[in-house]
Amino acid sequence: MLKPITLRPIKRHKRPSCSPQKWRQPKHKQSRSQSYTATSPPVKEDPLHIAVGTSKTLALEFEEFSYIDEEGKFRRIEGDWIMSLADYMSTNFQAISIEENLPYLIVWCKDKIPAPSDRPFLIAGLVTIWRVEGKDGLPKDLHYGEAGRNSAKWLDLDQDLLDDLNPFIIPEFKTLHAIMDHFTEAIALSFINHTIVVELPQTTRELHNERLQHFPVQITDSDVPLRFKNGVLHGQESKRSKTPCPKILDGVYDDTDYVQTQDSFNPGAMLSSQNQTMITAGINVQKNLEQRLTVAIHCWDQQLNAGIDLGAEEYAIKQGDWDSGTLIGKVVGRIGNSDIGLASIDVPFSNRLLDLSGSVRTLAHSSTMKDVGEAFWVDSFVTGPQNLASAGRRVYQGTPRDLVGESESLPVPGIYIRLEQGIFATSVPEINSEPIIREGVCGAAILRGTHQRRKNSPKKGTPVTKSSATSSLSGSTLATPVLQQAPREETTGEVAGFMHWPDLQSRYNGDRLFCFADAVDNLIKDGWEVVPAVEKRSAGVAGLDDNSDPFVV
Repeated sequence: MLKPITLRPIKRHKRPSCSPQKWRQPKHKQSRSQSYTATSPPVKEDPLHIAVGTSKTLALEFEEFSYIDEEGKFRRIEGDWIMSLADYMSTNFQAISIEENLPYLIVWCKDKIPAPSDRPFLIAGLVTIWRVEGKDGLPKDLHYGEAGRNSAKWLDLDQDLLDDLNPFIIPEFKTLHAIMDHFTEAIALSFINHTIVVELPQTTRELHNERLQHFPVQITDSDVPLRFKNGVLHGQESKRSKTPCPKILDGVYDDTDYVQTQDSFNPGAMLSSQNQTMITAGINVQKNLEQRLTVAIHCWDQQLNAGIDLGAEEYAIKQGDWDSGTLIGKVVGRIGNSDIGLASIDVPFSNRLLDLSGSVRTLAHSSTMKDVGEAFWVDSFVTGPQNLASAGRRVYQGTPRDLVGESESLPVPGIYIRLEQGIFATSVPEINSEPIIREGVCGAAILRGTHQRRKNSPKKGTPVTKSSATSSLSGSTLATPVLQQAPREETTGEVAGFMHWPDLQSRYNGDRLFCFADAVDNLIKDGWEVVPAVEKRSAGVAGLDDNSDPFVV
């Protein structure tokens, strides 16, 4: 007779946070997007308390208006509703003004942004970017580059590629590869929200202006703008100024050795290498009778650069920090030339999530992710659970060394690889004393959220007038808020990718909105699947109910 399995509740032992950042930006300049200021001073009221916990605030919707139409597409709302929204934000969030930059709503606050438990991730269907007036600027990521200046030259594409290019609809990787083939100088090419961005080797402003004279102004018969970026989106990926895996992390992080304390560990736990570098545990996958843990292989860049074969003792992994953590196995494989490594481990691992309800269930092919603004989550020992929204897709052309160390500026002679990444947007580019997307999160799984944008059918009626918008400060219900809390299970369990290392947010880089993730398409193509997690015990078996914390073997 088999011995019964004992299930134990596992919770994260130490809550990640971040030390205050000292970096400051000059006062922002007005962008081309529309900006609206409240019509009267805010009324002092108790702030809204929407979230069930830090980082689990989701959506603030309104019955009368939304930036999402009945078909789930982005749209602008009428001016009077915008004034009503500006007044509502002033009353409840002490906002000075709001600014439309679809698919984002930028909220400018007076002295500080609201606490995580008080601020929605989505407002009226848009991802909300919170900034402090006079201190913060617009995230640099919102500048996609410049248009080409050869007015006689347009980019002609085959019809099948044009059919795949639409604002706020993410094209397939093969479409981006085909467009990139037209620009031999390009390091990378991205689709971000509604724009194709050609990322070029960084040069002087004068030389960049000169090469713009030779680039096409637009894509023929397409509504998607074409822009050219002087340098890659997140700094010079091919010539990094600091190690992609940190040896010292800013702020508090969860360095718990769960193997030592709980005899097993989970996605999001801390891993380390003999290089004294730290990454986040991925997920457990299987093919035939083999099981492997996904890891960010650049954590072993020194071994890769030295030509040491995978599976050697130099690729050892510890859970927790290297000095006091538990040896759990070693890296034995890699998915192509990507950053996704495969580790053989000797200790129990469960795909049940630590701070998010539920477990990892399946790998999501990039073809299933089409909508800009779709909700995702990431949970890491350096961030805790954080909301993300899909923003686009990126193909990157480099050499194998680009993943593991410094190289010369591209393009250069030699063997090239093409990396495929998803682009995701955070909500607060700079956060003081709170979790953010930062170093050490590389390797963490990005999970599809269960909460998605609400298709809106506004109430019929006349929009509020400017005078009535002012009166809304004193309690008018013409704009009716609908507060949406985090679902009981925040994710579907689908893994959309793994966080990639370039220039994630840190005390050195507090003005970035986007982060990249390595797609799982090649993992799927290679035949790997998610190892099912042991289900939680049902109520009555051990006096536990469905609201208990996650359980693992």
